[in-house]
Amino acid sequence: MGPSLKENALNQIPLFSSLEPEQLKHIAELCKRKTFAKDDYILYQGDLQKELYIILSGRVSVVLSSEEGREIVLDEFGEGGFFGELSLLDEKPRSASVKAISDVRTIVLEKKDFIRIVKANPDISINILAIMGERLRKADDKVSTLAFMDVCGRVAKFILNLAEDNGEKIEEGKISIKPVTHQFIADQIGASRESVTKALKTLAKQGLVETNGRALSIDSGQLEIF
Repeated sequence: MGPSLKENALNQIPLFSSLEPEQLKHIAELCKRKTFAKDDYILYQGDLQKELYIILSGRVSVVLSSEEGREIVLDEFGEGGFFGELSLLDEKPRSASVKAISDVRTIVLEKKDFIRIVKANPDISINILAIMGERLRKADDKVSTLAFMDVCGRVAKFILNLAEDNGEKIEEGKISIKPVTHQFIADQIGASRESVTKALKTLAKQGLVETNGRALSIDSGQLEIF
């Protein structure tokens, strides 16, 4: 009998990619499946729930909320990503909320099972540390952006990152970016929708960004030195 669907899924996830088939089989037996619809909250900031979520398909955003109800997006994870590990390690409430930005399928490990697996498979600890280190660097970069750049600079930096991740080169020096709303950009950079609209108009006047509805194209070379 061949590997189960859960075993095959686990084998594609960087966190478990170094494990042997028998180890994957054991982990698969401990996992539960959970699915979420677009816009569902999977975790809430302040929750005491202690589970590790691993994404099989879809995307989620990690959101920090203020007492006034404002939100800022800290990060996004897609297929193969995981979240919820901090509360397993430090015994503290969830530090942020996690929201589905598409339909999401996950597999879930309870804390007792996760700790047992990590103790039996030290390579997983190394993988977790490497991924968490990468996330910390991204968080440091975001904090620096929020602290030292005005809204126009933050918008420019966000658009450059978007172009690097998902842009399509359309001509020399020009990159087309998938359509995004001004509210989406605002949530990502900790600004209001109105200030993002104003910043995009400023960048457009300077010839750094071209807008067509939600679609954007940029002069990457000029925007980098903005």
